Amino acid sequence: MKIRVVATSMVVGLAWVMVNYKPVQASTITFEVDLDVPGYMPQDELEISDQFASTFGVTFGLDTDGDGFTDPGAFPILEQTGTYPGDQATFVTLVGSDIKTDTAKPGFEEQLGQFFLKSLDFRNNKALNLIINYSDPVAGASGEIWDIDGSPLNPHLHDEWWKIEALGQDYASGLDANNVVDTIISPRGIPPANPNTLDGLPWLWSFDRDVADIHAIRISSIGQAPAGFAFNNFSPFLPATTDIPEPSFVLGLLTLGILGVNSRSKNQS
Repeated sequence: MKIRVVATSMVVGLAWVMVNYKPVQASTITFEVDLDVPGYMPQDELEISDQFASTFGVTFGLDTDGDGFTDPGAFPILEQTGTYPGDQATFVTLVGSDIKTDTAKPGFEEQLGQFFLKSLDFRNNKALNLIINYSDPVAGASGEIWDIDGSPLNPHLHDEWWKIEALGQDYASGLDANNVVDTIISPRGIPPANPNTLDGLPWLWSFDRDVADIHAIRISSIGQAPAGFAFNNFSPFLPATTDIPEPSFVLGLLTLGILGVNSRSKNQS
């Protein structure tokens, strides 16, 4: 009987790991080409709304009137990285003595990729919020905001600064826009010439809660600058510190389980 219990526990544990195992890449919305997302093909200026709903359980929208909730027909859009004719840049980066648009600092180009999420309305509307709604609540999430910097002309009056809020069940029910269960404040932007600047670089935020009480995420500008918003590499249900078991780890569990069964068998004989 004890042998059967050990074997059953091992199998159940192994089954849990196999069911819950997801590769890191598959758990992150990079806004790049993703064949696992049905019908999604990124292109410049594409509105992002419910393309990731079936695969990741999230939808994207904008709050344009400052009431804290998404407004009908208001969505963030994709931006293609780099400079090309007719493009309205989201951010500018100082690379050496050159100024480049929508370009990562050297060494970070692959991390930024070819596409990121933007909303130019942050430049003109201080009441604007990006809202990410979940179909089911989660305990963790993480993402990147790029190019948090400030103007060299007047750093104190022209700084970029962001607030990320995890929103609870009353928010999801439409009862309370201020039902905030957790808050993260970004570093305050400093001019590109400062060695500690985030000019052309990512800043990673991450929620890691004890319970699955995050029903939505709201990102808003709290700085003085007319900020260009660049958002990327969003993990809807994984905090940044989460370690994902590798297949070798799963095989190790199987080996340990078999060894445990054999050892218990010998002790019983």
